[in-house]
Amino acid sequence: MNRFEGKVAIVTGGGAGIGAAAAERLASEGCKVIVTGRRPEPIEKVATAIGGLALAGDAADNDHLLAAVELAEKEFGGLDILVNNAGTGTGGPLLELELDEWKRVLDLNLFGAINATRAAIPAMRKRGGGSIVNVSSVSSARSRLGGAIYESSKASLNAMSRSFAVEFAPERIRSNCVCPGVARTELADYAYGLVAEKKGVSLEEVYSEIGSVYPMRRVAEAAEVGAVIAFLASDDASFVTGTELTVDGGGSALNVTTFGIK
Repeated sequence: MNRFEGKVAIVTGGGAGIGAAAAERLASEGCKVIVTGRRPEPIEKVATAIGGLALAGDAADNDHLLAAVELAEKEFGGLDILVNNAGTGTGGPLLELELDEWKRVLDLNLFGAINATRAAIPAMRKRGGGSIVNVSSVSSARSRLGGAIYESSKASLNAMSRSFAVEFAPERIRSNCVCPGVARTELADYAYGLVAEKKGVSLEEVYSEIGSVYPMRRVAEAAEVGAVIAFLASDDASFVTGTELTVDGGGSALNVTTFGIK
């Protein structure tokens, strides 16, 4: 498959996990990819492996995002695809969280995607269209104790994505969200590794426990989310815009009040 032959993409937060998986999938189908991220070594490794280019920087920094678009146009001739994957999260009780923590998460998860989109639109107009894929989360529509900051940022990202879909549809620029559940990534391994250590069990046992509540009885692999990102970025999804595509093994379809009752 060469769905992306002649296409150019920017993937933010592309040094590991879902971002790296998306960059690898796009490149495997002919796309030229600019990989961005705060850590130079991981993005250089991914970019080298896929024949792309790396640009180190913070996705919350507007100048960095403008530089990424400029690099795409200078080195590859334009920009067709933007994957807003860079994100962060923190949690805790409302009254214990400082407003600076809210600002830090919103600056990256929401305003980073807004600024990246603002930077990308003029370049996409030159190409006669494009595709923006925002990596959100099932947490945009589900809540847990202490999850207000992250959940708010992702719900706002979904709303932003829908609004941009409506605004830019006449110019053949599409905007969609991917909403993963738990996926195996470097960050997830670290977070659930702490859980495993606290419980005195292995990381695999923790993932198995999490997966047991999904209808498919496992968590996702990053590559599976990357494949969905590639679909939304491709012309196979040419009439798909303004949507949130859930990738959670049926978790959102589950009625938890009856789960396990036979």
